[in-house]
Amino acid sequence: MPLRSPLWKWHRITQEDAPADKSTGSDCAFKLVSSWLEDCISNHKACWRPDFNQTTLPTRVIDVGLINGTRCPKLIDGNGAYGKYCALSHCWGERQVLTTTLDTLPERYGRLPLESMSKTFRDAVNICWNLGIPYLWIDSLCIIQDSKSDWETESCKMADVYRNAHVVIAALHAKDGSGGCFTARDGFVARPIELPIRGVPPHSSTVRQLYWGLYDHKPVRDHGENPLETRGWTLQEWLLSRRLISYSRHDVGWECLSTKFSEREHEIVAREGFKPPFLELRCAIQGTNISGRNLRVTRRAKLREEWEKVVENYSARSLTDPNDKLIAIHGVAESLAKATKDSYVAGLFKDWITVDMLWFCIPATSSPTNQTKQVAPSWSWASSSSPVRFLRDRQYPSPIRLFIPISRIVAINTDGSPVRHSGTVTLEGCYKIALGEYIRGGAQIFQTPEHKGFNFLEDVFGEVECRIRGQHKEDYNACWFPDAQHYTKMPPSIVFGE
Repeated sequence: MPLRSPLWKWHRITQEDAPADKSTGSDCAFKLVSSWLEDCISNHKACWRPDFNQTTLPTRVIDVGLINGTRCPKLIDGNGAYGKYCALSHCWGERQVLTTTLDTLPERYGRLPLESMSKTFRDAVNICWNLGIPYLWIDSLCIIQDSKSDWETESCKMADVYRNAHVVIAALHAKDGSGGCFTARDGFVARPIELPIRGVPPHSSTVRQLYWGLYDHKPVRDHGENPLETRGWTLQEWLLSRRLISYSRHDVGWECLSTKFSEREHEIVAREGFKPPFLELRCAIQGTNISGRNLRVTRRAKLREEWEKVVENYSARSLTDPNDKLIAIHGVAESLAKATKDSYVAGLFKDWITVDMLWFCIPATSSPTNQTKQVAPSWSWASSSSPVRFLRDRQYPSPIRLFIPISRIVAINTDGSPVRHSGTVTLEGCYKIALGEYIRGGAQIFQTPEHKGFNFLEDVFGEVECRIRGQHKEDYNACWFPDAQHYTKMPPSIVFGE
C-alpha cells in the first residue's frame, strides 16, 4: 500500500493511538477472550447446564490467590466444595515439570512459588487471574505422581475434571513447559478491524474483516504444527471440555459446544451453521441433548461413527507410556457408555461390538512403540500399537449388515480395570477351515477339506480378500486383516484364479 494513501495514514494514526497488543497474553487479547466466555455463558444453550454454578472441585486444586488477594498460589484439597476452576491441557515434554510427590505434598499445600513453575504453568495462573477464576487444575501438581493408588484413582476421574471445568486452557504450540501459553505477535496486524468509510450523506458504510499487511493466514486448528494435538492424553481433554481457550503459535482461539472463534478469523469461523467437530459425541458425553429427543437409531449410528473416528485419531497419537492405551481414553468411553446406556468392554461397546471388531492396522509414519504388557485382548483395537481404521458403510457399494443366522456373539467375558483389560468373545456361526501359509507380499492358494478354491489378494493396507467357491456355483467374498503390529505400504498385487 502506498505511503501516501489516506487508508495508510488512517492505519498509522489508529495504530499509534491503540493500546499495546504485542502478545496473545495482552490486555486486548484477554478482553477478547473474556467477551467470548461471557457470550457463551449468557447465550449458548448447548453449553449451559443447570448445576454449573454448583460444580464440585476436584480432589485437589491450585488456589491461585484471588480469593484472599495475595496472588500466591498453593495446593488445597477440594473437600467436596463448590467453585469455578480452569483445567490445563499441556505437553509434559522431555524437560522435567514441577510435580507433587508424597515427599513434596506438605510443601505444595503451604506454597507454590511462581518462580518454581514452568512458563506454561505461570501463564495458566495468569489466565485465571485475568478471567477471575479462583482455582486451577494441573495434572502433575494435583495428582501425587509417585503414588500408584492416587494416580489410578485420579486418572479415572479425568472425565469429571475436564467436563466440569469452567474453561479448559490448551497450550497448543508448547512441546514442553518452557513453551508457555503466550506468544509474541502484533495484534493490530493479526486481527481484522472495522473501518468506517464516510461518504456524501446518506451514503456511508463499514468495511469489516480488513487485514493489514501480508499475514500467514492458516486455519484455526492446524494439526500439523501443534505438539499438543499429537499426544494421546490430550484428545480426551479436548473432547471432554465444555469450553476451551487455545493458545497457538499465531493467535488465541475459542471453542465450545456451540461455536468456534479465532482472533484472526473471528467472523469467518463463526459463520452461521458452523458446528465443532464430533459435536454429537461431545454433546452426548456432556449430557446435552442438542436435538431435544432421545437417542434414536439414527443418532446412535452417528455416535458410533464419531467414536470410531475418535479411536482412529487417538490410535495415531503418542503416549509416553504405551500401557496407558485404555486409561488415556477411558473418560470419553465411560461418559459415552453412560449416555447410551451401553457397556464398554476393552475399547469397544457391546451394542456395536460385531461391527467395531472390523478394525485393521494401517501404515505408520514411524515405528510403533512396544507395549510392555498386554493392555487389551487381541480382538480389541487397543491391542495394536499401530494406527487403526474401521470398515464403514461408505467404503463399500452396499451397507455393512449383520447376518445373525450366519454368526452371532454368544458371550463376552472380560476381567480388567480401566487401565488394563483381558477377556474372550465367543462366536456362534458357520465357518470354513483354510489350511495354508500366508506369504507377506505374495500370493498363496489355500486348500480346504471340501475343495480347492481360496484365492486372495493383498491391498496397500494389508487387507486380504478371498473368493470362496460355493457348493452351488455361487461365489462368496471374505476379507480379513492379518494380525501384525506394523505394515509397510505395498503396491496392489495381482489377483490369482484357479
